Amino acid sequence: MYIKKPLKSVLGGMLYVLFFTIISLSAEEEDGGGEAYQEVPDSLIELDNTWMKIRSKYKYPMYCVLLAADSDKEVGTMILNNRNEISEIMGKECFFLYFRSLERAKELLPYEHEENSKWAYPIAKLLGINLTELPCLLFFDFFVSGQYTTIKLSDMSQEKVISFLRKEFDLIRHRHPNNPLGTIEKYWLAQRTSVTKKAIAENIKDIGLDVLKDLIKSLIKFS
Repeated sequence: MYIKKPLKSVLGGMLYVLFFTIISLSAEEEDGGGEAYQEVPDSLIELDNTWMKIRSKYKYPMYCVLLAADSDKEVGTMILNNRNEISEIMGKECFFLYFRSLERAKELLPYEHEENSKWAYPIAKLLGINLTELPCLLFFDFFVSGQYTTIKLSDMSQEKVISFLRKEFDLIRHRHPNNPLGTIEKYWLAQRTSVTKKAIAENIKDIGLDVLKDLIKSLIKFS
């Protein structure tokens, strides 16, 4: 997975938003409750702890990942082709994440939509995001927080997406710097999803334990 940060150089690895494949910083830039928590499998606790280690290194008020499946190639490619500008717009208020194949990155091959799209359904199922929300931008503060906000992209042109991001992040910076996620949630196209950690643990069964292991392994490599 790729972790994009404005004006930052390549770090290398796997992850983008956070997940499963291979994480690496873009070569183009420089820069629950206690009781319920104890009931979830060790694998989910490990995932939570690993994400916290990563978050401690990259401290942002919130994070954003693109969820776009193979059939969403047009909008997915549009978003990632404009990832540098999107990162600039989000600035210090949000870390923009997407997946990249480590093998392709090592070979300096151009980005392909499929590198990111292969994780759209597994992530949506893991976090309880309705598939009707895809393609979307997924915003959150903690990976396994259980609180996620999506902005559906299916009917949005490049101009509308950029305009939305400029407006929302201007509002965050000038009016609501202490509540960036809350500002995104008030957007009229925003859809909020709440899911317990116990439910996320159940969702692991649907996506497969091997996928989760790959995710945790990637996160550990990055951290």
